[in-house]
Amino acid sequence: MINKYIEFAVYIETIHEGSSSAGSSFIFILLYALVFLGIIIIIRNYDSFKNAKMVKQLCNGKNSEQSEVIAYFLRAGCGAKIISDEQYLQMVDRKKQKYGSVKYALNKLGIDEAQVNEISPVCFEGFDYKNTYVKKTANGKWISSRYEVTWIFFSDSQVHVYSCGFDMDKENKKESTSEYFYKDVNSFSTISEEEVGQNNITVPTEKFGMYGAGINFECALTNCDNVVQSINGMRQKLREKKLRP
Repeated sequence: MINKYIEFAVYIETIHEGSSSAGSSFIFILLYALVFLGIIIIIRNYDSFKNAKMVKQLCNGKNSEQSEVIAYFLRAGCGAKIISDEQYLQMVDRKKQKYGSVKYALNKLGIDEAQVNEISPVCFEGFDYKNTYVKKTANGKWISSRYEVTWIFFSDSQVHVYSCGFDMDKENKKESTSEYFYKDVNSFSTISEEEVGQNNITVPTEKFGMYGAGINFECALTNCDNVVQSINGMRQKLREKKLRP
């Protein structure tokens, strides 16, 4: 198809050489513009076709929601039909409510709320960008196809941690539970770094870290309020426990 446009352009040039009037020059310029516009449209449609084919292949074996997520992150080109930013965030929130509630975390840890009342439970959450599909929303917020929720509880002698990460584009959920004695915990920290997504997009991110003797725990911290206040409260409790005889 592109070759036919080029042949047509050459034909126009041949005719143009035999005509010298101002009116005919304007017509030929207009025809040239139409030819090149047609070439651009063909190239864009071809790129869109390749993109749609690639997305379709990635959606093989996926359920309808997973297919919508893959298309949301990867589909490009004119006429691409994808869910909105708001719809995607609502999908994430539904899973978060299922796996990320304080009641669910306590149940997974096998403890009662009355056992962990040294300070209020702390929740850290956010998108994980490493090796996931990454995208910037219309309002400039970075999101990805994986979300993490972490709950941290404080009992009289231990720090209890429940963490869950789930993927939106596939059936993959990773849960972990841990317990650390205060004497083994050295610090609570925040980390600023960059991560590279599966679609080769580099994203700045924030993480929470807990370190100590045999402890190297990190989790997402990209969608939290009152982070400084929460971490300061954790540090204060850790100091109190370490100073206790």
